[in-house]
Amino acid sequence: AKNGREEAGNGSDAATPPSRRTDAPIADDAGVLCAQVREMFTPENWHKFEECSVVVGMHPDEATESIVDFAMARGKPFAVVPCCVFPAMFPDRRVRRDGEGEDGGGGDDVPVTERRQLVRWLAGKTRGEVAYLAFEGANQVVYSKTPPPPPPTTT
Repeated sequence: AKNGREEAGNGSDAATPPSRRTDAPIADDAGVLCAQVREMFTPENWHKFEECSVVVGMHPDEATESIVDFAMARGKPFAVVPCCVFPAMFPDRRVRRDGEGEDGGGGDDVPVTERRQLVRWLAGKTRGEVAYLAFEGANQVVYSKTPPPPPPTTT
């Protein structure tokens, strides 16, 4: 879902700072995220939020995944209302082409390039629920009252 804000903040024109251009190489999250996100939403700083009772992100842009990662790692309820997708910044996010399944992993998966796909990807990653909020625009919320533990990793 393209919108003026995403195109302006994630464009590739020469006026856009190199750290925000889609054609700029992306070494790691620290190179593209704003200072507040880099400082506050990294695993090294999660201890600062241990006492919170719920984690909420309203159109959190690049911090969306960090918010749900923190909530899942700490077993906290969360709610995020994603807006911008930033597919060039997060090329590893994939969903099933046909919309079935949770977070891709099959031969028919495609990159997440639209908000509806991001919502589906987040719900699959977190095993959260999806609901609509009563306002216009980006109004789908992915939430969990008590998030399950993260899925086991395979090595």
